[in-house]
Amino acid sequence: MPTIAIDTFFACSLMVILILSAMVITSKITYSWIYATEESETVRRYRAVAEHIILATGNPIDWGGGREQPTAFGLAKHGQEGTYNLDMDKVSRLNNENLYALTYGQVFESLNMPGVSLRIEISPIFETKVDLARTVASTNEATYEFKVKTVKDECHYVPAWLQYYIVADGSIINSGVKCSDGVISFNVTIPYNVSGPALLVVLSKSVYDARIVSFNVYSFQHADSEPKPKGSFMRLSPLNFTLYACTTNLELSNLQAYALTFNHAIKLEQKASSALNTSYTIPRLYESSPIVLVVTGRTSTGPFIEWTVYPQIPVCIGVDYTSYTCLTNFYVYSYPVIIGSCVYQCKIWLGETAK
Repeated sequence: MPTIAIDTFFACSLMVILILSAMVITSKITYSWIYATEESETVRRYRAVAEHIILATGNPIDWGGGREQPTAFGLAKHGQEGTYNLDMDKVSRLNNENLYALTYGQVFESLNMPGVSLRIEISPIFETKVDLARTVASTNEATYEFKVKTVKDECHYVPAWLQYYIVADGSIINSGVKCSDGVISFNVTIPYNVSGPALLVVLSKSVYDARIVSFNVYSFQHADSEPKPKGSFMRLSPLNFTLYACTTNLELSNLQAYALTFNHAIKLEQKASSALNTSYTIPRLYESSPIVLVVTGRTSTGPFIEWTVYPQIPVCIGVDYTSYTCLTNFYVYSYPVIIGSCVYQCKIWLGETAK
């Protein structure tokens, strides 16, 4: 297919998604092993459950901002019930990286639907993929060539605006804006007097609509300092516009925290601090962008970097239906949803165990 045809096709697809997100949406249903006599009743029943999850607030109505288990489950933002607008904190508490995350058992219990299994997936509509293509070392600095792809369904390139940041040695040392037709390469140079490891943050937004966003965070080696696995030093949990940083290493010092969006790079103010926990105020930025939160500091062996994103997307919680062979049937309901002024995709899987 010619490139112009693919671009036109994708533009039309995005327009359809945005129209659907502004009105009552008819869910797409995928299912298998359904008996014809049961189909109508079962489809209606599970559709009602799926729509309740994204259209109702649950109880308490603001349970996302607290730490308790809700008595009734729903992801809608208070005051936005019935509009496919989800609460940032409720979504974040479905991510197991969050210190206050719900378990699947707690979600199942608060849903109050005995005998029904569940899976919830929330993700960007398109992906931002990052590869380190080449490293060129010289006497005083290193130049890194990155290749960034914005793609949907692994095959359709998405024209997008890109905002990138380089974070290393406690500071934002580089940033820039690029326009991509779906694939772009760019170089970043870091001097050796900046200690590694380093972090590349890429925020993407569709050229067709700024509410359709994606992101990627890529850790890489610099100056012989390799990045450690995420969570090696701190566990980061954003909630109610506060970043909670729980220390897993007592020898941390010189902590700095940043909020990075498409239009802002802000150093965060510390709210409270103790031997094991530090909290920061997350600014309320009225723009269509996820907020990438980065905490840097030093240990006895050198610098470290930890990161998370607010809301904490992607989310995946519940039963793995691809390997759950004891189901007689299952259904997938797909909806475009709004979270923090951005459009994402929400899939809700519902099934019933065989009797």
